This record gives sequence, C-alpha cells and structure tokens, in this order.
Amino acid sequence: MKKRSQYANKDYTKAMLPQTRRAVFFDVMPLQWKSLLLLGVILLLFFLPLLLSILVKDIYITNVYQMLENADETQRLTSSQILLCLNILRSLVNTLFLVILGVALSGVLRVIRQYAWGENVHLPTDFPKGIKDNFSQTAAICGLAGLIYTLCLAVFYTAGSYATPFLSMLSMLPIPLSALIVLPVFAIALVMVPVYNNRLGGTLKNSFLVYIRALLKCLLGLAGCMLIWVPAMLPNFYCHILGSILAILLTPMALLAWTLFCYDLFDIHINPQVAPELIGKGTYPPTQEMAD
Repeated sequence: MKKRSQYANKDYTKAMLPQTRRAVFFDVMPLQWKSLLLLGVILLLFFLPLLLSILVKDIYITNVYQMLENADETQRLTSSQILLCLNILRSLVNTLFLVILGVALSGVLRVIRQYAWGENVHLPTDFPKGIKDNFSQTAAICGLAGLIYTLCLAVFYTAGSYATPFLSMLSMLPIPLSALIVLPVFAIALVMVPVYNNRLGGTLKNSFLVYIRALLKCLLGLAGCMLIWVPAMLPNFYCHILGSILAILLTPMALLAWTLFCYDLFDIHINPQVAPELIGKGTYPPTQEMAD
C-alpha cells in the first residue's frame, strides 16, 4: 500500500524565522541539541585532566583527614600548611590543563557562532577551523584565568597571617575584583574571539568596555549561564565529579545562550561603529521583511 505524503498546515514564511536572539536560542535548541551534546562530549574529553585533578585532590584530602584523627595539634597544623601549598601547586598545574581545555573550547566557539548566526555547520570542518583560528587567544584567556585563580587562592590562604583584620580583608581585595571584573570580561572576550579580528589586548579592551556599559546585565546573564556548575561546587565528592561531568556536557548549550546574550550587547556598543553588517545577524527583523 502506497504511503500518503503529509504536508504542513501552512507554508513556511519569512515571518516564522527568529526575529530576536532569544528566538534564535529556542529555534536552535530543538534542532541542534544532539550536536550541542556531542560538543559537550568533546569538551569532556579535554576536561578529563581537570577532572582527574579534582578526583586526586578529594581522595588525598579524605585520606589525610583520616590519618589525622588521632594526631596532635602540631601535626594537624603542619599537615594543613602542606595541604595549602599542594593545593596552590595543583592550581598551577590546572592552568596547563585549562589551556588544554582551550583547544576544544576554541573549536566549540566557532560552531556556536555559526549556530548563532544561522549559518551552516559541518562539525568535521568547522571544529578544526575554530581551533586553527581561535586557539591562540582562547588558550591565552584560559591560561590567564588559571593564573589569576591561583593568585586568588594564594591570597585567600595567606590572609590570616596579617597583623590586623583590616589588613587581612584588604589583602583579599583581588578575590572580589577577579569575580566581579576579570571573570565577566574574560567570558565576554571568549565570545568576541571568533567574531572580530583583533589582537588579545584589543579583545580584552573591547570586552571591558562592553562590560562597564552593561555591568549589572552582564553579571545577571553570566550568573544564569553558570548555574549549571552549582552542583559541582557542593561540598561532596560525588557532586564534584558527577556535577562537573554534567556541567561540561551542558556547557555548549550555556555557551549558546551566553553568545546570543553578548551579541545583543555587541549590536549596541560595538557593531554600529566597527561592524554594522553584524547587527542582528542570525535574526530576521520584521523591518527587513517589510523592506523586501
């Protein structure tokens, strides 16, 4: 028996195309969720050294605490100091692991850009091209992030050694500055890397300018996209491991949301002056349909 062809109730029109960046997100997700999940698996493969670092740290700390159950105060103090030094050293090693993660991230950022712009994506082609075009700046940003985190860790561990509580609080100033300025600026810069042909200094400068012009909006947007990492931050061994795996698998989807969010900001603060052809790219505004 011959199968009947099925037709849509109404023809697909230009008016059905996404007209806002938010609409682009909800247009891409149902169609490309498998590809985004595949990108998450690729990121997970490059995240394995960091995951192993987390695993070793948790196991080592657990074993040390078990050994110190019957130890005296001097032994506990000495062991605590050794743990702090080892954690700072581990953070420095993690900086190299972040650069390794930057290899995959540079490829993912190009694919996310293509989806955000509504352009064709061929993973075997676009992913390697993203690594070739974006790795130098992406790796530099990841490396800088790792070094700054190590600095903040060292500052936190040494804050108690100052003579007064005021000096201790003052010494920890780099920590909130890193969380409220460096992190958002780096996150915006990552979105800029595959879009504009700038050196790293220019990318960070433009990212900072966008950030200070939409500070609260950027902080809220970034916080929303980073919610996927909350389970991994809970003080539990299984949360650290399983939460990190889940978060890295979902990172391409969060990156798509963050990229589209940043593109709206670029349309306001950057593109009118330097790249008017990028304004609204990937969307089909109603005004354009009227002009046609």
